[in-house]
Amino acid sequence: MKRAASSSVAAAAVIAAGLWLLWPRLHEQTVRADVLIVGAGVSGLSAAYEAGRGGASVAVADMNSVFGGNAVMSEGGLFIVDTPLQRQLGVRDSTELAESDMLAWGEDSDAEQARAFVRASRHEIWDWLTSLGVRFSAIRQQAGNHAPRFHENPERGLGVTRPIYRECLKYPNIRFYWSTRIDRLTVEGGAVKGARGVNVRNGGAVRFEARSIVLASGGFEGSEKLVREHWPAGAPQPERILLGSSPNSAGAALRMGADVGAATHRLDHQWRYPFGVPDPRFPGENRAVSVRNLNALWINASGRRFVNEWASSRYTVEAVEKQQPATYWLVFDSKGVADLRYSGVDWADPAVARRLLVDNSSVTQQGATWTELARNAGLPADRLEATVARYNRMVADGEDADFHRFGKQAVEPWLMVFTPPAPRALDAPPFYAMQAYSMTRKSMGGLRVDLACHVLDAAAKPIPGLFAVGEASGLGGVNGKAGLEGTFLGPSIVQGRRVGRQLANDYGHGAIQPAPPQPAPWNQQRGSLAC
Repeated sequence: MKRAASSSVAAAAVIAAGLWLLWPRLHEQTVRADVLIVGAGVSGLSAAYEAGRGGASVAVADMNSVFGGNAVMSEGGLFIVDTPLQRQLGVRDSTELAESDMLAWGEDSDAEQARAFVRASRHEIWDWLTSLGVRFSAIRQQAGNHAPRFHENPERGLGVTRPIYRECLKYPNIRFYWSTRIDRLTVEGGAVKGARGVNVRNGGAVRFEARSIVLASGGFEGSEKLVREHWPAGAPQPERILLGSSPNSAGAALRMGADVGAATHRLDHQWRYPFGVPDPRFPGENRAVSVRNLNALWINASGRRFVNEWASSRYTVEAVEKQQPATYWLVFDSKGVADLRYSGVDWADPAVARRLLVDNSSVTQQGATWTELARNAGLPADRLEATVARYNRMVADGEDADFHRFGKQAVEPWLMVFTPPAPRALDAPPFYAMQAYSMTRKSMGGLRVDLACHVLDAAAKPIPGLFAVGEASGLGGVNGKAGLEGTFLGPSIVQGRRVGRQLANDYGHGAIQPAPPQPAPWNQQRGSLAC
């Protein structure tokens, strides 16, 4: 009798446990808000802040468990025009010059979108972020710019996104739904009125009902399939390309937009970098760490240099992808270890980067001599030694006769990826070789939008209730075929704030306290010029 009772209790416990596990799947969670924002990256957070501050109820859904999206992985630099820091440091800039640079560099940029961004950058980015406590510590002149505009902060991408997120947390009408993947949009009466998704942790279904939806879920550079599917016509397509964008940037906005009749544009406009090194933390996932070293040589499988290593990525990425095979080795000496630069807050600690990348033989080979390094890296020793010896002689002569990296025939500085340092011979053992590939990074095409970020259909008509910002919209086409550095985070912020204010105007019930802080006086901001 006792055994039967015990069996019944055990069976009841099993049934109860099963029901507890099935409960989220059987009972759909319903969330109602004025605005649903899909994605908590910098564009989504900017939109949430403005809409929530203006009184609209806002739901932000992100499939990650933390804020930031791709922005946290970035250097955090921002293209801003005519700022107090520029003026303090004697940099002469203007919106007219910046517009000219953007349109010339991008070739087929959307002129209206580009001009609107440039003219808004000072107020929408500088004034706002400094009011939130962001400190810009330096300005750098980047390729394609005739003035230094790349504003840096000490905390990189985290230093841009965290202050915005903190502001959002001050408003009770902004709610975050983490680990929530949005799978499809719902349409009622010809207008987008919500979305359905799932909690990726417990499998529970989630339904959002909203008056407007903002797609801020990023681009598609985390999907090798989509990257290759939309590869630029005529460009060499390497056998191996690393993924330098978040795995969550897999084109969700494109798919959901297409399901409700949205048009796309410029999907072949993809910004790739030649700095991809396989990330040892994710073996087998083809993910990249962005690594640069201005005092390294780029050596191909034949043991030769093949490009001006200081030229813009616009030119060097194609040179890498034309190699057979499409890879190269960053070759440097012991002095060059200190010159390594990594993108993303993950790699801000030099000791971590040293341990995981430089001293990791699965990533970087070492040798006490050039012959030993060549053997360890699988490069032809005689050719590598000859290449390095020739380079060192050219450094002594002050003229790079092969690729005009330095000397009287050097490439124009405004075409360089960084302001060129003084050339230095590679002569201090041990020597290093870090294998690199081209890597995906940013989508410059996406859902077609107008200046107000309404998503458009094939007839260029707005789809009621649907907006897109950031890479989900291809940044509105501001970059054309080639983006100036800092013109990815910047337009994302400007688009997000623009949409958020519009939605606050549509649905807000008056400003919600606390009021936004005022910009800090310039004399409290200290900066330096790195150009």
